[in-house]
Amino acid sequence: MKTLLSILITPIHVFIFILILCTFHIIFLITNTFFPKKVFLFWHDLQNLSHVLNMKLAGTKFNLSLESLDSLPKEAPLVFVSNHQSMYDIPLIAWTLRKYQPRFIAKKELARFIPAISYSLRNAGHIVIDRQDPKSAMEQIKQSAQNILQDQNALCIFPEGTRAKDGEMKAFKVRGLSTLLDCCQNGYVVPLVLDGSWKIVRHHLIPTPFGERFTLRALKPIKITAENIAELPGRLENEIRDELKVVRAQA
Repeated sequence: MKTLLSILITPIHVFIFILILCTFHIIFLITNTFFPKKVFLFWHDLQNLSHVLNMKLAGTKFNLSLESLDSLPKEAPLVFVSNHQSMYDIPLIAWTLRKYQPRFIAKKELARFIPAISYSLRNAGHIVIDRQDPKSAMEQIKQSAQNILQDQNALCIFPEGTRAKDGEMKAFKVRGLSTLLDCCQNGYVVPLVLDGSWKIVRHHLIPTPFGERFTLRALKPIKITAENIAELPGRLENEIRDELKVVRAQA
């Protein structure tokens, strides 16, 4: 039955996915040109919601566990650190955690030629870096992160540096993460655990598998201090990796 539903839902899901990108690209151009920034950012949030709803249309079951965020103090600098499995991680994090207005760190290749997504990366306050030039990338993170955190927006980073297309978490690249945490001293870092999104795109959406489970779990926030900042990257990687095993065991 799931195979039949996958065959039936695939053309609908793919069509809506392309429609979202093309429609919101036009909306972004108009709102960012002729309206206040908050109007553009409102539609930016709606784009993320649209992708989440399109996943729901494909029967995706969301398992969200965000209770640990209730203990976060207001107006504290905030960094989310997550494992990364697919392109769908970003709209789910962005929509689910929209009250924190998370901004993402992305490679410059994503900021070109992709309708809506590239425009959003360039104009919605995200950090776009050149991974082939590490020194320049670290400087870009430092400069942009300080401005974003001062504006009370959160930052989100995927320290693996690329998607785990088979779902197996890769080792963290600590340089960018350490640089980001250093910009957020006396703030908080929240480990996020994602699982299941890799299954949705494992066939590049053709077919789109019906009824997959997509988990997003926030772990206990950690205060960033001068004393613990050096050991935080390793601690975060271990906590996320261990909780990923728990998520899969429970599933």
